[in-house]
Amino acid sequence: MMEYFPAQGKLEPYPACVAEVARCDVLIAIATIRVVSAQTARMTVTEYEKLPPPKDGWLELHHGEPVKVTRPRLVHTLQQRRLGQLLEKRLGQFGVVIVECPFRPTPEHEIWAADVALIAHSRLDAQDEEAWLAGAPDVVIEVLSPSNTASELLDKELLCLRSGSLEFWIVDRKLKLVRVSRRNGSATVYEEADQIPLDSLGGGMLAVSEIFRR
Repeated sequence: MMEYFPAQGKLEPYPACVAEVARCDVLIAIATIRVVSAQTARMTVTEYEKLPPPKDGWLELHHGEPVKVTRPRLVHTLQQRRLGQLLEKRLGQFGVVIVECPFRPTPEHEIWAADVALIAHSRLDAQDEEAWLAGAPDVVIEVLSPSNTASELLDKELLCLRSGSLEFWIVDRKLKLVRVSRRNGSATVYEEADQIPLDSLGGGMLAVSEIFRR
């Protein structure tokens, strides 16, 4: 709660107060117009698909704004490959593992990509192969990189868990740990000596040490 006090114990004359209120009303109106304009100006998926590709990296669409994503370094790509191999071995009966998997979490204004994605066979069977993957993958895995920010990862985590993901993983190569967030709101950090349960996906356990083994 904010409290206001008159300067030197005196209230401003009534006309000045009225003028100030009027000025505030105008500023609020202008701010509202700007917000509405920003919302209506959000890029659609159709508009996004017409954008020319950048010279390096690629473009995603986040909340109606095109976002340039740089290409990962070799160490990042090797970690993605390692995760893909481990999940395919344990969860092949559940679904298909795709590295650098683009998806459309909501019907409009969003095109994202997962470092590693697990998609149930039943979803793929019903999916139009010529279209973006509808909804977030069943499991989205992000390998932490220097360019990631905490707010960016939280944004992606919430979006995915609200749009079809059962789990969202963040893999930290430097600390050798994995944070797993689940749709029910729980989150667990698994260290190198721990095992990640995959039973909800039909796969038993995955030792964290295997993820970081070279």
